[in-house]
Amino acid sequence: VTIACAHLAAKRTAVPRLIESLRNKLTPRELQCLELLCDGKSNGVMAQVLGISEGTVEFHLRKLYDKLKVTTRYQAMAAGLQLLQSYA
Repeated sequence: VTIACAHLAAKRTAVPRLIESLRNKLTPRELQCLELLCDGKSNGVMAQVLGISEGTVEFHLRKLYDKLKVTTRYQAMAAGLQLLQSYA
């Protein structure tokens, strides 16, 4: 329950600011993947929504993780929140 609440709070407040702060550093597709990732979508769902293969989603996520200097989807969200705190 705590994780779900934290996810919801982050989605409502931090995610829009995170995406704005990274807008110039990420490609449009990486931004789309980040938004879907923050919505809790699986790679399969991301692929369907974006009209691309799961392999292509994984490629974009790897590039995103490289830019955020993380290795997992959970770390990507945590890194984004940490990035936001450094701008505050």
